[in-house]
Amino acid sequence: MITDYSRLTRAEILRFALQRGEQADEDRVAFDAELSRRKIPAHEISDFSSAEQTAAVADEKVVREVLFWGIGKKLSGRRNYVHDPQFSIEEFDRTLWFVFFLISICPLGIYRIRRRFRRRWQLCAPTATLDCPPPPR
Repeated sequence: MITDYSRLTRAEILRFALQRGEQADEDRVAFDAELSRRKIPAHEISDFSSAEQTAAVADEKVVREVLFWGIGKKLSGRRNYVHDPQFSIEEFDRTLWFVFFLISICPLGIYRIRRRFRRRWQLCAPTATLDCPPPPR
């Protein structure tokens, strides 16, 4: 299935460029044509990749769940779920809560979780996630 890349924003194109190895051959040819049409150089893709990784590491430090005797931070909930079967990726919003004796007291933020799709019964699936703020509404 060839995606229509002309409808995507520049940021979405750059995100697709990070997943280039997972695309089918026909999609890769169409994607390369769109990159050349938009005149996006390779160094811009690498700069975007490093910026995404830096943001993910910074968010991971904020989001990391910490519970000590039932007190700390905890992610919960799953809203706005989207599954992309073409790239086997799932995205959803989760809320980070301050927890006191395992009771959620106040929300600290909402984060968009992006990770490889896995079914609930896949206990040994890779758990690499990309946490980023949800899109503005």
